[in-house]
Amino acid sequence: MAKRSFWETLKELFREDEVEIITVLFPNGWVGPENKHFVIPHQFTETLPGEAEGEEIQTTYTVVSLTEVTIQMITKNFDYTDLTKMFTVSRLAEFTTIVRLPDNGRAWITKCVDAGADGFLLPMTNCAADIAAVVDYAKYAPIGKRGISTMRAHTLYAPPALETYMPAANEHIKVYAQIETKAGVENIREILAVQGVDGVFIGPNDLSCDLGCIGDTAPILAAMQKVAAAAAQAGKP
Repeated sequence: MAKRSFWETLKELFREDEVEIITVLFPNGWVGPENKHFVIPHQFTETLPGEAEGEEIQTTYTVVSLTEVTIQMITKNFDYTDLTKMFTVSRLAEFTTIVRLPDNGRAWITKCVDAGADGFLLPMTNCAADIAAVVDYAKYAPIGKRGISTMRAHTLYAPPALETYMPAANEHIKVYAQIETKAGVENIREILAVQGVDGVFIGPNDLSCDLGCIGDTAPILAAMQKVAAAAAQAGKP
């Protein structure tokens, strides 16, 4: 029997009509926060590395009608060259690329957003100040403090007028807080209230550990419900 290619395997997996928008988090296949989603186990991303490596990931997923990928920068060893290739291919393919950050420092956020990243996810968001730093570096004034340098990859080297581009870029760039600690749950309303924060993810494994309830689903479910209720009230996913 002929061996199926990587994209043929994915196409078979995603034939179901109920699957709409997929967010893939490398390397462990965690997804969210869409209501209709599907997990891609990391084995599928690494079985045929020649067909799913670097910038080829986005073009492969576009073939099977996926629209978004989250790049894991904490446990995956991408360098800046890898990232710039993926961001550029994403822009050309109209594919959304979110970066799961190693921290909320300026260096990586500025590099990635100017290279063409479409948004950021901050793990272990404990308070409003944590995620506000990401907003500051990722979004232009008056929402943030992003430096203005538009003859760059994020405009495909064809920058429009600043007065139209800056507000459009602020709308386009998404910032998400990942809630994985007791402090994050307790401060969820303040986190969601930060201007420029577009939504939240939940990291249930680390949250269970921080709550001291591994093996006990009741506390983690209560925490998730609290986060979901706050997000719904704030009108954010």
